[in-house]
Amino acid sequence: MPHCSAERSSTRTPIRCDLVPRLARRTQDHDAELSGERIAYRMTRPNLWAAGTYPSTNPWEFDVRKLRRIGALALIAALAGGTAQLTAAESAPAEASSGTPAIIQLGDSFASGEGGGWMGNSKSSTGSRHGTDLAAFQLAGGWSYAPEEKVYEPSTYREQNGHWGQNPCHRGREAPITWVKRAYPSVSKVVNVACSGAKNKNIWMPANGGQEQHPGMKTQLHELMSRISPNDDVKLVSISVGGNDINVGDSAGFGNLVEQCAIAWANAYLNPKPKDVFCKDAFESEIGPAVSNVFYEQLRTIDLVRQTLAAEGQPVGSYRLVLMGYPSITPAAFSDWAPITEISHMEERCPVRRFDSGWIHSHLIKRLNDVIQAATEERGVGFIDPTDAFDGHRLCESGTVRLPGYHQQARYAEWVRYLDADYPSWSSVGKYLINGGGTGDEALSVLLNSQRSLAESLHPNYWGQRALGNCLREYFKEASETGPPIRRSCFVGGVGDFDHPDYMALKDLPAHSKFTDTVNATIGNPITRTITVPTGVTAGHYFQWLPDISHPRKGQLRIHIIAPDGTLFAMRDFNPGDTGAFGNGTSTRDYTGDPSGKWTLKIWDNDPTYNGTMHGWSLKLF
Repeated sequence: MPHCSAERSSTRTPIRCDLVPRLARRTQDHDAELSGERIAYRMTRPNLWAAGTYPSTNPWEFDVRKLRRIGALALIAALAGGTAQLTAAESAPAEASSGTPAIIQLGDSFASGEGGGWMGNSKSSTGSRHGTDLAAFQLAGGWSYAPEEKVYEPSTYREQNGHWGQNPCHRGREAPITWVKRAYPSVSKVVNVACSGAKNKNIWMPANGGQEQHPGMKTQLHELMSRISPNDDVKLVSISVGGNDINVGDSAGFGNLVEQCAIAWANAYLNPKPKDVFCKDAFESEIGPAVSNVFYEQLRTIDLVRQTLAAEGQPVGSYRLVLMGYPSITPAAFSDWAPITEISHMEERCPVRRFDSGWIHSHLIKRLNDVIQAATEERGVGFIDPTDAFDGHRLCESGTVRLPGYHQQARYAEWVRYLDADYPSWSSVGKYLINGGGTGDEALSVLLNSQRSLAESLHPNYWGQRALGNCLREYFKEASETGPPIRRSCFVGGVGDFDHPDYMALKDLPAHSKFTDTVNATIGNPITRTITVPTGVTAGHYFQWLPDISHPRKGQLRIHIIAPDGTLFAMRDFNPGDTGAFGNGTSTRDYTGDPSGKWTLKIWDNDPTYNGTMHGWSLKLF
C-alpha cells in the first residue's frame, strides 16, 4: 500500500487512505513536535481542536541567525545580477534557532485566500445567504456586510470609501496558511504576502526582474523582506503560483481560460444563433507549450525565494519549502455531474460545458501540476498535488446539496465558490464577457448582481481553503526541516461524517521517470544515441531533454530527437551566426503518446574546425 499519512478519529472510524476503495485508520490523539515544543491535541467536539503546550525537552541555547546573516549577505552580494541555484545537494542541514516561529505564504489567489468568506453556495440574495456569508452580521435595522473586516486582512479588499483599492490582493483570514497556525499554536507569526492575480514575476525582487502587480505595491519578496528578520525562525514557506502565467491566444491566466469556457457555454445555450463550440478546441494546440513555460518560471521563483530568505538570516535547509499545485474545481467526468442538464449550468452558476470541464481537469490542471512537480524535483523542494483534494465537492458535482442548512455542512457542500452572478440575459453576457475588454470587477459585480465580488468566483470557498490548509498541515507534520523534501498528493481521507476538510490525508506521489545515457564521444556526422524506455511507464504530457555537451560553437550543431512513435523533434538547427558555446540547459516539449520504446538522439556538426564532446544526455517524462 502506498505510504499514507492522516489522522485517526478517537472512535477509530475507518477512512479512505488512498483513492481506491481501501480502508485505513487514523487517530486524532497524537503528539506533534514543533520548535522544541510538544503540542498535544485532543478532540473536544466534532472537527474542532484544542491544544496545550508543554515545556521543551530539547531547548535551543542560543540564536545563530544574526551570526549567519553576515555570511548570507556576502553570498547574495556575490550573486548580484544572477539567480542562486541551490539544490538539495547544496542544502546542508542548518542550525536550529530559538527565534519567533514563523510560516510564510507566497503566490496567487489560490494561496491568498480569495473566496474564503463563503461557507458553501446559496442563491439567496438577502440576509446571511442561508448562513453561507461569513461577512454578514445583523443590526437593528437589518443585515450588513463587512468582508474587509470579517473575511479579508485590512486594506487587501477595498478602500474605506467602498471602492476597490490599490491592493486588491484578497488575503483571507481563512487562507490555507492560517490553518497550519490553528493546528500548531506555537507558530506565533503568519506572513501571507500572496495576492490575487499574481504571476511568478510578481513574486521576484525588482532587481531580479520582478514586477509590481499594482501601482505602488511591492513585489511579494520585497514585501516579505520588511516583514521577517533574522530574529524569526521560519518553519515553513509555501508557494502556490503559476496558473496566471499560462498564456494561450488572447487569454492570459487560468481565470481567463475558464472565462472563455463560460463564453463557449453561453454561445451554445444563450446565443440567439447557437454555436456548438468548445473552449478546448481553441486552446488544445497551444496549451502544451504555454504550460511548459511555467516550469522555468517556477525554477526562478524557488531560487529567488531561497536567496531572499538567506539574506534575512534564514538559510536553505533551516525551513520546509513546499510548492502546492491546483485542485480540480469542476467535475472531471460526465458521471461526476449532479443530475442537471447542461443547459441549466448557468442557472446553477457553473457555466461550463461537460467536455470542457473534463478537458480542464485532464489537460490543464493535471498538466500544470505535473510541471510544478517537475520543477520541485529539479530544485529539491517539497510538493503537494491537490488535484483530487475537492473530490466529491467540486462545483455542481453529484452528491453536493445547496438546500438551506446542508451547504453549511462540509460533507454536503461544494468546496468551490460558484460563478457569483444572477442568471444573466444574453445581452449582459455578450457585452461583458465577449465584448467586455477590461471591465472592472466592481462594475461587473454590480451589473451581474453578485452577492459580493465576481472575482471570488471559481475559487476555493471556506471549506476549500480549509481543505488546502489541512493539506499543508499534514505536510508540515510529516516533512522535516533538515531532511530530504517529500512530495505527496492530498485528498479527502474520511467518509460519511468524516468527509470533511479536517480529514485531509497525504499519500506518496511517484517521482517522474528519468533515464540517462552516459557516453564520451566526439561529435561526428552524425552521432546517434538511444535511450530505451521500458514498457509500463505511464504516459504524461511532456518529455524534457537534458544534454551534457561541450562544444565551443553551438550554432554549427543540428540536434533531433525521435520519439518511439516516429515523431521528430528539432531541438536546434544550424545557425552559423550563433558563435557562442553550447549551454547545457533543459528543453521541454509536448508529448502525450506512449513513451515506452526507443528514443533516438542525433547530433550533426557542420564544421570540422571546432570539435565538441558529448558526455551524455537524459530524458525526463512528466
